[in-house]
Amino acid sequence: MGDRDADAGTVAGAVDEALARAVAHLNAGEARAGQQEMSRAVAQALHSSTHLLVQAGTGVGKTLAYLVPAALAGRRVVVATATLALQDQLAKKDLPVVAEALADRLGRRLTFSVLKGRSNYACRQRVHEHTAQTQLPDVEPGPADRARAKELRRVADWVATTSSGDRAELDVQPSGEVWSQMSVTSAECVGRRNCRFGQTCFAELARDRAESVDIVVTNQHLYSFYTAAPGGTILPEHDVVVIDEAHQLADIVSSATAITLSPLRFARLSSAAAALCDDSEATRPVRKLPDMLRKALRPWLDQRVDLPAIAAGTAVPGGDGTDETDETDETAGPSLTTMLELADGRLEALDAALSAGAGGPAGDEDAQAMRARVRGSLGDLRGDIRLLLRGDGDHVVWADGKPESPALRMARLDVGAFLSTHLWPRRTAVLTSATLSADLAGTLGIERSARGYLDAEFSQVDPAESADSEFSQIDPAEAAGDGAGGDRAGAAAVGPTPSFGAPANHRYVAVESPFDYRANSVLYVARHLPQPNDPGFRSAVVPEMRELIDAAGGRTLALFTSWRALNETADALEEALDMQVLRQGDSLGNSQLLDVLNDDPATVVCATMTFWQGVDIPGPALSLLTLDRLPFARPDQPLHQARRDAAGDAAFMTVDVPRAAMLLAQGVGRLIRTSTDRGVVAVFDSRLATKGYRTRLLESVPPMRRSVELSEAAEFLRAIRA
Repeated sequence: MGDRDADAGTVAGAVDEALARAVAHLNAGEARAGQQEMSRAVAQALHSSTHLLVQAGTGVGKTLAYLVPAALAGRRVVVATATLALQDQLAKKDLPVVAEALADRLGRRLTFSVLKGRSNYACRQRVHEHTAQTQLPDVEPGPADRARAKELRRVADWVATTSSGDRAELDVQPSGEVWSQMSVTSAECVGRRNCRFGQTCFAELARDRAESVDIVVTNQHLYSFYTAAPGGTILPEHDVVVIDEAHQLADIVSSATAITLSPLRFARLSSAAAALCDDSEATRPVRKLPDMLRKALRPWLDQRVDLPAIAAGTAVPGGDGTDETDETDETAGPSLTTMLELADGRLEALDAALSAGAGGPAGDEDAQAMRARVRGSLGDLRGDIRLLLRGDGDHVVWADGKPESPALRMARLDVGAFLSTHLWPRRTAVLTSATLSADLAGTLGIERSARGYLDAEFSQVDPAESADSEFSQIDPAEAAGDGAGGDRAGAAAVGPTPSFGAPANHRYVAVESPFDYRANSVLYVARHLPQPNDPGFRSAVVPEMRELIDAAGGRTLALFTSWRALNETADALEEALDMQVLRQGDSLGNSQLLDVLNDDPATVVCATMTFWQGVDIPGPALSLLTLDRLPFARPDQPLHQARRDAAGDAAFMTVDVPRAAMLLAQGVGRLIRTSTDRGVVAVFDSRLATKGYRTRLLESVPPMRRSVELSEAAEFLRAIRA
């Protein structure tokens, strides 16, 4: 046995024993084979400082599979999640179990803490200001003002007793407006040294705790900020990052590092400045900026904006390249370029006035804090304006929203290039998700290598398990793959190596779910229906839905890719079915809709893309999941279209298909959440059974029994209902 094999065996043995301890503490029997496989792969990656991507099917138990080797690593590890629900699960359930189970093995108790973005914590200075200003009762005349004052008082009372200041502690969440008045953003914060409450600041104390623990749990948004500003103090120094729910990483990085200019952002700054300086020469011009931006953006809505044209002063949509707007005529609406330059000048003047002492006497600590916050927000806003005016070919600029509430946005064109520079070279990374395909790796800056790479010890999968005889019989030629379809079905499960530049030093592992999908579920694809863009598509879908819903006795979550499709179908189902049909966006909130589905089987819930990810309905409450069409991005989305343009002729297979495959897998994954769940996924988009690229999409979904016969799907539903 060579040195490498000996090391691998030692690492595998240590992690196997530790994982067994952790599983025993959960009273969950023995570690599952896939869980053990993943845990070994993570341990080996940390031991060899090798990047690792793990697609871990539902039910593998991936959190323990990476937490146990992280605890054994002897290095600080940051775990970044996409959702608060997983953050809470790690901090309240999984990490306490690992800490207790491995205390003897480690010779001490593993330490961990949760660290969130600054605006998640109450700001003592702002709470002090509002407490001093409102002094309770009904000083404001209107009911809305009284309700707001009551809400502010409730938050202030909580701040007096909490030790964490974390908004998540509140039983009843305050409105966004109220919380924004009791917290600060990183731009608004004056800093620990400059704040009289610095030593008891909730956010700073959370950072102090993070500096002294073994494992820090945070979110991908905050980690994106940290990645974009290396060397800062957002997170403590660490050697390893585990990114869970990594299928969302590209979108979160894009969102977290984007710039947004909106009338609301200008209005909030203007209001804060007016509270300091009243109606002064410096604040009056700033008060006009929200309406000016609204008018300037109106011609650009739902369009991409050419950054070099903005920098050159020629960004006039549909115009002749000239800009004849008189900046003194603010009723006509300035060009976008003029507006940005004018805003920068007015904000500069306001900053100079505040710097000179405007906004309260020097000895007033509250006024000084307010002035510092306004200047921080002002500097952040001016920095974003200057970035827009400077122009940057690595970013895309576009306008969206409604005419009364538009926004100008700038986001990175290539998230992968950003991560390749700022994250992958700097620390060992483990990325995991139930839907982390090898195709998705390219979006994250991890190129697929020309050759496959599997280490038999850590990645034992059976390619035949991913093949499906029923779909192969439907169309043998296409099931084998064609020019448009790419690799044969099952290739992604085995996985070409995603490469960070050195294929032998990076690994992709696909760990199959322990659930028996073939016995417990059916994937029905309505091959005979018209394609979704056909005028008769919607009317053809409703009868099929009605038959399947009747067979299931309700117990249905119907997912749609647009609000229009949701409402048209829900209207038709309400007339056709003798059971309640609920829809997202009506009187019930999202969690309440799921509660009704759990409590009353004779229910159909119609929902949009919000429900495609993160929804968990285990047990018999959900037997039928329907998808109206494949989740391809709309062609009029400016950022998506810019990425397609950059990809050229390969756009469909390298941009559209990987994204659709990930979302399809997430949607399908809502059905089977435990080993005893049973049901049908019905896809009414015939392209999943007829197009050559379908093999790439089917690679991403669990190995359900597949059928194109409506009667088979209905019979399966009746059988599990009996």
